[in-house]
Order: sequence, then C-alpha cells, then structure tokens
Amino acid sequence: MNKSHLSRTDNPTAVVTSQDVGSFVSVSGVGKGVLHYVGEVHGKEGLYCGIELETPTGKHDGTYQGIVYFVCPPRHGIFAPLYRVELDEIDDVPMMAASQTAKGQELLALDLDVVQIF
Repeated sequence: MNKSHLSRTDNPTAVVTSQDVGSFVSVSGVGKGVLHYVGEVHGKEGLYCGIELETPTGKHDGTYQGIVYFVCPPRHGIFAPLYRVELDEIDDVPMMAASQTAKGQELLALDLDVVQIF
C-alpha cells in the first residue's frame, strides 16, 4: 500500500502534512527533529519532509541545490520521504515558525510517492 495515500484516521502516525509544520517528528532510521517543510524538492520525485534534526547528523542547512526550503544550522537539516516521518508525542517542545519555502504553499498539498533521504 502506498503510505502517502493513508489518512490520519487510517493510521494517526503514518502521514504528516503541511498542517504539522513546527511539530516534533521522528524519522525512521535517522532520529528526531522539527518538521519545517512538506512538499516537492527540485530534482527529486515525490513529496518530502524538511526536518531540522536535534543533533548535527544531517546533510545540510535546509538548502538543496541552491534552493532554500527552510533554515536551520549547518548539518542539522535533512529531507526525508513522507513515509519515513511520524509525529512524535512530545508535549514540551515549543512550536516552530511556519515553513520558509522557496516553492510556495501550493506545493505543500501535493500527494506524490517518495523514495529517499538526502
């Protein structure tokens, strides 16, 4: 089953949406962080989540191929496929500001398959 088509009522932790920007999330096989972006990434197929990790174990600062999708400290940012990201149940993490995208809000609603973390 394509997990990007599940609704929250089917599995509350299966899908994050643009409504969850600012929430604390867990990335399968990577760690935890704050969701900053949900949408397309230039040069990649599918829908990705831009996440600021707790530790400097990421690959960038929210910029990919010269496009700023969100802003975070160097090596704290990753883009993960939607199906690898789940909302975390931590109540004491303050909400972050809305996603800072170069693509615009219209891309946040796309429903596409995704395959890799970069």
